[in-house]
Amino acid sequence: MGGKVAQFIASRRPEGLVGLILVAPAQPTPRHNPDEMREQQLHAYHNRENVLKAIGSGRLTARPPSPEILEQIVEDSMSGSHEVTMAYPMESILEDISAEVANINVSNGAVRGRTRSGRFNRTTQDRSPGLPSERRVQDHQGDRPLDPD
Repeated sequence: MGGKVAQFIASRRPEGLVGLILVAPAQPTPRHNPDEMREQQLHAYHNRENVLKAIGSGRLTARPPSPEILEQIVEDSMSGSHEVTMAYPMESILEDISAEVANINVSNGAVRGRTRSGRFNRTTQDRSPGLPSERRVQDHQGDRPLDPD
């Protein structure tokens, strides 16, 4: 969701914006998840068990977080208001900002990570049609620093 917000803000061409780096961004077009996945998203923050289930699904992290980080994730996940936790699965995921994204006029790039199977996730170009073509997708495995170039 943060990537979708960042793309929308960048499309407004705020003064001082010189570049945009997206990390595994949400697509700017509406995403219609299967009913089972949507139902999981609706209840992901209701209790500790559901938060742990979401973290353990393999969709959010490539490897299990440390116990300290895990506790912080659970605490942070459960601290949002009901309105906030419902915004993504009920509204934001269905919004289409692709026309706005075409207005981004700064250099931009994206980072994607490997899945547990070792394959890279879909490219940001697949997820973000309409982003300017100067964007560069950088593969990242999480065990080495990002290339600043």
